[in-house]
This record gives sequence, structure tokens and C-alpha cells, in this order.
Amino acid sequence: MRVWNHLGAWVLAVVLCACGPGLSLNPDAGNGGTGGNPDTGVSPEEIPAPVVERSSELTYADPDGETLNLTVHGQGFVPGSIIHWEGQPLTTTYLSETRLTATFPSASFRYLVMNGAVQVFAPAPGGGLSERVYIPLPSPVISELVPGHIAADCEQTGEPISVRVLGKNFLRTSVVSFVGSLPLSTTFVSNQELTARLERSACYSASTHLLYVDTPSVWPRSSARVALEVRNPEPVIDDVWPRVISALEPGGADAGVDAGTPSEGNVLLSLWGTGLLHRGTGTEVRWNGARVSYIWNGDGSISVVLPPELVATSGQGELTLHNPPPGGGTSSPTRISIHSGPVVHELIPSSAELGGAGFTLEVSGERFDGASTVYWNGRARTTRLHPYGGRLLADIPAADLTLPGTARITVVGRDGKVSPPLGFLVSEERPAPVVRSLSSAVFSAGSGWRTLWVYGSGFHQDSRIRWNGEERVTTFVDSTTLRTSLSAADLQSAGVARITVVTPGPGGGTSLPLLLRIEPRLAVPVISSPGTMMAPSGTPEAEVSLVGYGFEPTSVILWNGETLPTWLTTYDTTSVQEARLSARVPASRLASPGTAEVHVLNPEPGGGLSDPVPFTILAPGEWGVPLSPASAEVGTQELYLDVNNLWSYSHITKDSVLQWGSEVLVPSRRDEGSFTVHLEKERLASVGKVEVRVFTPGVGLSAPRPFPIVPPRTPWLGTISPGVVSVGQWGETGSGALRVHGENFVGAHYSSQYRPPDTQVLWNGTARSMSLNSSGYDARIPVTAADVRTAGSVQVRLSKPSAVGETESLMALLHVTLERPVPLLQGLRPAGMPVGSPSFPLRVSGSGFHAASVVQWNDESLPTRLEGETLVATVPASVLAQPGEARVRVVTPEPGGGPSLPLVFQVYP
Repeated sequence: MRVWNHLGAWVLAVVLCACGPGLSLNPDAGNGGTGGNPDTGVSPEEIPAPVVERSSELTYADPDGETLNLTVHGQGFVPGSIIHWEGQPLTTTYLSETRLTATFPSASFRYLVMNGAVQVFAPAPGGGLSERVYIPLPSPVISELVPGHIAADCEQTGEPISVRVLGKNFLRTSVVSFVGSLPLSTTFVSNQELTARLERSACYSASTHLLYVDTPSVWPRSSARVALEVRNPEPVIDDVWPRVISALEPGGADAGVDAGTPSEGNVLLSLWGTGLLHRGTGTEVRWNGARVSYIWNGDGSISVVLPPELVATSGQGELTLHNPPPGGGTSSPTRISIHSGPVVHELIPSSAELGGAGFTLEVSGERFDGASTVYWNGRARTTRLHPYGGRLLADIPAADLTLPGTARITVVGRDGKVSPPLGFLVSEERPAPVVRSLSSAVFSAGSGWRTLWVYGSGFHQDSRIRWNGEERVTTFVDSTTLRTSLSAADLQSAGVARITVVTPGPGGGTSLPLLLRIEPRLAVPVISSPGTMMAPSGTPEAEVSLVGYGFEPTSVILWNGETLPTWLTTYDTTSVQEARLSARVPASRLASPGTAEVHVLNPEPGGGLSDPVPFTILAPGEWGVPLSPASAEVGTQELYLDVNNLWSYSHITKDSVLQWGSEVLVPSRRDEGSFTVHLEKERLASVGKVEVRVFTPGVGLSAPRPFPIVPPRTPWLGTISPGVVSVGQWGETGSGALRVHGENFVGAHYSSQYRPPDTQVLWNGTARSMSLNSSGYDARIPVTAADVRTAGSVQVRLSKPSAVGETESLMALLHVTLERPVPLLQGLRPAGMPVGSPSFPLRVSGSGFHAASVVQWNDESLPTRLEGETLVATVPASVLAQPGEARVRVVTPEPGGGPSLPLVFQVYP
């Protein structure tokens, strides 16, 4: 028996090579390149010749495909084995008897078209060179899609649609495509992963797309096709309103739903859910298993239409949603109760103070008519239909508020049928006030006398505004609005004032503080309404009266750059903080025909000039026309210019046209004595003045009037709402919004394009985008949970770029406090349910809610979540097993917080 090791074998081989002719270690020697090894006495079974399997593969090793990884699978591999690629030996890594790897540049073999030859040489004894095996060149391979399918109608979610493509042999140039479509937007992650962004049309309806990866490279290749299925989601009913409806009995009054609005004799139910299909075959809505029609609403809900014959008798019905396959399914049913006779849905208000004054109770529901009567604890009250129908107004005298507790409110129809009752709470306590915002949120130092408006909820006749803890004389406007006067001394110096509202007991409390910023500088004034800016030449004198924002006691009116004697005639007469600034124009300025330019100037610090307003002085026999607006900001996307006949000097008829410079523009709209011209952005692209005249056949041309196209205006900030939020207001991941009311967000409010491309919000100095509502005066700023994670004050400004740099508004302050408000309840939806009803979501409306707030049912906490500014609690079926009333309140834990006053939920037979 011979015992060999690798070293002994190599020694013997060297000896034989030196002593015997015709022997070689050249691996290419012999037939077929198998080596011609001599008889060494070694059994061939001990070290067989290497074998390469066809499962061996080439893969890319870098994003650009410049390097290849070759993995060889086979048998008979030993340390020292060498991979040969196209006859060239490669630096080889031995992994096991069945696996070898090598890495090499792809540029050396770019002449290859389909595949390349692989051999493995194993050293003697035995071993030798394997047979050639041809390995395909790298092609992209898709092993998995994540997600493996997408939901139909996914474009309704508003989220980007992206799919991770996992596999191998992906390069930076790889592109994901659908068969028969243009390439998708593709992001290279690694040689094993791509991300494809799908167009929203891809999930228009249920279908199957074939997806592949194409790699334009040294060796262009495409992957096999992989199916990406678009499945219908499983529908879920989140909520239905109302849960109790009135039967449309033959001969009875039509029963509209949700404030009692009839829809051609049908019943309408508002349904909120997830997985509703807008496209393709659409989601089926079923009532007791039969398909019914529905209408899409703008808020994401649908209005389910129930024909009279389906709800003609009292009892119960079940709503379900159904989506067809692939995917799809049928939702769990939601039970709707049908009552014979009128039904009451909501009471506004839902509670009142013991010993309070009489009030008007608004009752919304169904099956109301002129003969319906509201009953208070079984006693009829003077009742009338709401002017807009579908609701009842009942006069509740002060005598009904002399006893604490719950009053039962019912409605009796002309046929004597009685609605199920709802509870109205007469409370011995007053609610704690909840503040929301100030108007204005910022004043300039030295502003003089001002009116401060405080907005919120739960205000009482005895509520008082406090300025830095000092109680001020307060005017009660209503439960949401208070106002007080600020003296010149209050606003003399720059700084910050803390504004709170206090309601004395019983109950009551103190609100969270709002922060009023007193700026050291003045705002740039804004003229919102210029008034009459026209007079005949030779007029003895005239008064210019301008209404706008940012007017101060030190503001002056300029006439062609010269100061006129100026005074404030009214100040802060409304909650929008407009002021009136007036000046007397002497006769000498009105002696000759022409045009004067009028500005308002605020002096330093800060301040500046308002936009110009032309004042037209008419020659004898001339006539003029007012334009609204009086100017436009350069770059305005479009403008609707109104020309009216309100003044006696105007002569506008149905045949009048506008002359814009040298162009004649035909009106886009005409009314009696006025018309509107649509100006495209090209006419508003440059700063300057355009001469505007009106031509009326038979009358002639009006006096010329310049229309200024001004540089970017400085935005003006008036109010932020909310002005105070609590740390963690929206939880760890939620979000809210800050509403900003102001001016000069966009180039013109007379436009159908309200998106402000240039105005932005500076949030503690960092720029943020905002969206504008359709009025053009209110902007919405998204606020995340991270923004209100730390107590302090947030500086809020508006900013807009101009030729001289950024123009900024005055600064307002958002107060972020650790303390939480006492919650205030205003309504329950629903406010009552029949005994034996299943579990349902109870929507609690009010103010002062926090992500930590919890709805309690007779002092037992319910699972609660915050949706926007509404709390939604899950009411279990177990608490609806017996008739009676439940006290519902909201409790917010410390710091601050506390329990709200309760409202009554009625479980009726």
C-alpha cells in the first residue's frame, strides 16, 4: 500500500519529468487537453479529473458592468485548481470541492456575443483540465417584486407608486419596463435591486402587467417577463351616517338624510370607507344583498342612494361593500335602523348652562314638515322650519333651564308619530375656554389704540380677556369671539404679550396663553380698497379715503411723492384689522386734467411704500372708469380686470371694449353697466405702466388711466391659527396645519390660479412651502409632530423674493406649550342609537383635543383616536344592551388637561 500526500506527489512528478522523455505538466498536452499523465501508481478514482457543471454562471460585480464574477460549480476541485475563461487562466478562489470563483474585467472579452467557454485545471496526481462548458453572458434576472402586487385605484391614495425589483445582473443603465409601454422611471440600488416608479395609470383597474428589465450594456440583454398583478382591495366600511333613518312609508313626507335634504324621494346615507374603487368595474354597494347606486363626494366619502321601496317599513337593513376579483371581497356588514316616523340626528347646541337665558334650539333630522313640533320633556315648544329646510328651530325659554339634568328632546309629526329621543344636558358648570387665535397676531410698536379680537370656543358672557395676567374690559360677541381695546401704552414698546381668557365658576377655568408679538418695525402698507379716485378738473378740493392694512398713526398719503395732511378716520372696526386712512387734496392739485399717483408711506423703522393708485383728473366733457384691481404684480399668471359703471362719469354699454395700450380687448363677460377682461400672463410679464381706456360706440374713448404692473409685493401677515398648540398635539407621527391669513400672497386675487409659486413661510428662519385656498387670502402650512415636539415659540414670517432681495412680513409667534387645554365637547355623532345595536364608531366634535385625549362612557375609557380635530371612539355593543342614557366626556391627562363637561348619549328602546 502506498501513502501519498500532495507534496510527495509533486516531488515524484518532478523526478519523472526529469528522467523520462515525453512527459509534461503542460495542461494542454495530450488528447482533448486532458493532460497525458504517466502511470504514477495512483488510482484514478482517488483524484478524479475536474468536472464543470452547466449551472455555473457569470454575474456583474459593479454598477457599470466593468468587472465580472465567475462562479463555477462542479466536482473534483482541490486547492490549487485554476479556472480558465476562454483559454486564459484566472486568479481563482477555492471555496469547496464543488465550487470555485474568479473575478476579472469584462473588457477583455467584449468580442463575445452569447457565451464563453469555461474549464478548470486541477493539479496532479489525477486532476488535469476539464472539458469545455459554455456559460451564458450575464443577463438581468428578476427573482422577486416587492410588493408582489398593487391595489387597483391606488392613484386615489396620493402616495407614490413604486416597486422594488430584486434579482441579479442589474447595472446602472438597467431600465424597468412594462411590455408594450415606455420605460418606467428606474433607480439603480445595487446589482441585485432596482426601484421602478409606476405611473398612476398602471393601477387604473384590476389587470396583469408583464414587467421586465432591459440592460443596454456591452452585452445587451433583457430579463424574462414577470407578472405584476393589479388586484382589487378588500373594501372596509369605516363609518356610515346616519345610523338611524326614517321609513319612507306610503303617504308620508319625503325623508331626506343628513340635515333632512330630500333627493327625489330617496334616502341618502354618507359612507366612509377604505378600498373603494373609483375606476374599472367600481365598488358595489349592497343593501340587504341587493346592489344600490351611489354618488362620489369630494371629501372621499360616498352618498348611498336608497330608493323608497327599500326603506318603506320600519326594521333594519345591512350595508355591505363588494369588490370583484382578482383580490376584492365583501366587507363586514353595517346595520342601519329604520324608524317609523320622524328621526332626530343632532341638537345644536347639545347643552346649556343652568339658569341661562332662553335660546333657539336647532334640531336636524328627517321627516320634518311645517306641522312638526319639538317637545322638551314632553312639552311642546314653539317650532318653525329652518329657512333652508330639513331642520327645525325651537324656542327654548329660560324657564326650561332652571333644573339641572337631562332634558328629552323629541319631534312629533303631523301624523302624531314621535321620534326617538335625544338628550340635552342642562349643566351646573360652565366649560373651560379654549383659545385658537388672535386678530391681529402682530402689531407694530407705537401703533396707538387698537382692537384685539380673540377667537376660540366655550366663551361665556362672563369670560374676560387677560393681558399679561391683567383683566381687561371684554366684549362678548358670541361663544367663539371676544374683543377688547388696547391702549397706546399697551403697544408702546416692542415685546411679547401673553393673552388668556378666563371664565369664572362654577366650572370655567383659564385658557392656554396666546402670544401677541409687538414688532419694533412697521409693516409695508397695503391698500385693499382705494375708494373714489377720480374728480373733474377745477374741483375746489377732494378727499382721498383709502382702506387697507398696516396703516399706522404715522402713515402718510403721498400725492405724486408729496405729503398730504393725513389722518386715521376709522381703525380696527372689524376683525380683519382693516383701517381707513384719509387726506384732503387741495384745489391746486385738481386744477388741470391728468393723472396723479397716490401712495401710502410708512416711515422707518421698517415701513415702506404701498403700491401706487392712479387718481384721474378729468377734463371738461371727459369721462372715466374705475378698474378693479387697481394694479397687478409682475409675473401674475392671469388676471380678470373688472370695469364698472358705478360712477356718474362712466359711460359703459353692452358694446364697450377695453383698449390695453395699442390693443383692443373684447370682454370675456358682460353685465349691466360693467364688463370683465381676461389678461393673460404675457401682458403682465414686465414692470411698468399700461395706458388703459374704454371705447363706447356713440360716446368715444374714456380718459386714459395708467394700470401699474409693480415689482413683487411684500406679503402682509395678519393672523395665524392655531396660535397655540401643545407638545405632542398630533402624537408621534401625526400632522396638522397652520392657517395664515394675510395679503399679497399672489399677484392678484382676481385669478383662477391661486397657487403662490414665490411666497413661502419662514418657520424659525427656515423656508417652507404653503398652499393657498380659493379666496387667495388664506394659506395652509403643513405642521408635523416633530415641529411641536419641544416647548417654546416658533417665529412665523411670510417671505417673497424681489429684485432687491427677500421681502418679509412682520413676525407672528406660534406658542408651543407643555400644558394641554381642558377639552370642550360640542357634539356627538350619532347622539343616540337603538338598544341592541352593534359596536360603532362615535365621533366627538369639539376643541382642545390632544392625541392623548380619551373618550369616556360613564367614566369608562373607550379606545380613542384623533382624526384631524375630531375624536373617534369605538363604542362596544355591550353598553348598548339596555335602554338608558350615558354621560360621554373627554379626559386629557396632565400636564394641564382635565375632564370636559359631559354630553348625553341616548340608548332608546
